[in-house]
Parts: sequence; structure tokens; C-alpha cells
Amino acid sequence: LEGRFGGYRLTKGASPAFLYEVGEIAVSDQFKMVSGGTIPGLVRSLVLEVPGQAPQDLYFRVATGQSLEKVCTQGYRLGDNLVVQVSSQTAGPPEIKNNDLVVPLRLHPGKNELRLNYIFE
Repeated sequence: LEGRFGGYRLTKGASPAFLYEVGEIAVSDQFKMVSGGTIPGLVRSLVLEVPGQAPQDLYFRVATGQSLEKVCTQGYRLGDNLVVQVSSQTAGPPEIKNNDLVVPLRLHPGKNELRLNYIFE
């Protein structure tokens, strides 16, 4: 599928949400800092708007070229200092394919959300 960048918009908290299209799917991609806890991190929220029938066999690449290690059911260590956790009804269990960490997407017509938690250790 071919991707097209559509700019960005600022959310209420002045965080940028990057907008793009992948095929017929409109995507809003936003990062937010996690503060107030003992471990710093980011939450990445992707909203995928599917206008018609959802495509099958679609994967989202979370990371590539890293040393990847599974640390829990939905979490992987990337390198020495970063853990990423996938939290979504939209995604199947993460898997490693050809040195890429990917999640199969289970999209349905309408809005779908994929949430990734990045924890810096």
C-alpha cells in the first residue's frame, strides 16, 4: 500500500497529530509524553479510519533493526533502554519477522485505534 502525507494538526494539548493515508485508510498518528510516574515514556496513538471493507493481512511495523527481546505477552525490549508494549483490540499479538517487530492489524470499517506504550528504562 502506498502512503501519502497529509500534514498535521495540533490537539487541545498542543501535541501534533500527523495525518497521512495508506491506500484508502486515513491515519492520525500522535505521541504524548507520560509524566508523573517514576519511569518516563511516550504513548503513541494511531487512529485508522477504514471507509469500506477492511483489508486483510495488513501489518504495522513497530520497530526494525533493533535487538528485540520478548519481555511479556505484549511487550518487547528494543536495544538496551526501551520497552514497547502493544495495547489494542485492533492488533493481534506482536511477532518478530525478519528482524522487524510487527503486529497484525484486525481492522473493521470505521475507526480503529492502535496504542503503543514506549517505556524508557
